[in-house]
Amino acid sequence: MHEKIIAFIDEVNAAYPEKKVWEFFTGGYCWHFAHMLKTTFGEKGDVCLAAPFGHMVYKSEEGRYYDAEGEYIGEALYFIPEEFLSNDYIADFRHLPGEKYNPPDKERCISLMKAYCYATGRPYDSKAEEYPIGKTEKENYGNI
Repeated sequence: MHEKIIAFIDEVNAAYPEKKVWEFFTGGYCWHFAHMLKTTFGEKGDVCLAAPFGHMVYKSEEGRYYDAEGEYIGEALYFIPEEFLSNDYIADFRHLPGEKYNPPDKERCISLMKAYCYATGRPYDSKAEEYPIGKTEKENYGNI
């Protein structure tokens, strides 16, 4: 399945060689791309927040993570399934016309990560608080 997902992502990006599709999905519409992958490759996969970053990824049934760049190899400490997120939190990734966008702030992200760790029994890594929380890795570090 991994090879099919990567081939699909490459095909989507190749459709517009000037990187317009890639820029769109890496510039704030990652939630939409993750859902496109979930719809295409299996409802058993999950859409997850790559915390502490404001970035959504698709987790395949095999447990691998993907975004518009291919297999996700970023620095996320937690992959929080969309089902764990509030509707307000998810609404910030939908970018619906006329709706207010609230980028995740540091306190909101920390609170979410702590609640996720508590609910799942995972240890909380305070290292998360050292990251520029709430921004995508691309915003923090450029093209990684």
